[in-house]
Amino acid sequence: MSAEVTGLFDVADLMDRCLQDAGFAQEMLQIFASQVPQTFARLDAALKARDWTEAAKAAHSMKGSAGNLSARVLHGLAMQVEKTCRDGDCNSAAASELFDRCRDACRRTLDAVPSTLDLVRARAAA
Repeated sequence: MSAEVTGLFDVADLMDRCLQDAGFAQEMLQIFASQVPQTFARLDAALKARDWTEAAKAAHSMKGSAGNLSARVLHGLAMQVEKTCRDGDCNSAAASELFDRCRDACRRTLDAVPSTLDLVRARAAA
């Protein structure tokens, strides 16, 4: 299943953001894949430590990275995590479920980078 089908990356929007420059889009995806694991580790550690201020900062970083690459699912969840942490509403079952969904979306989005790179390359070749 391609990233375009799963909705993890909006490839058309990504290409628009990159001014239809497939090389630039590929570079941005590679940077995303190299940097987001550290951001994810920061977020995960902060959530486990119940350090809501640090979790909000890490979620904000993740939200920006995901938004810039048109990773809509991760962007939306990171935005919700950031708001939840900033609002201090972190101890509910709903917050815990949100944190788990964001962790899962991050993993799935990173896993989708290679197929998204393939889609970008295919668009460039067309």
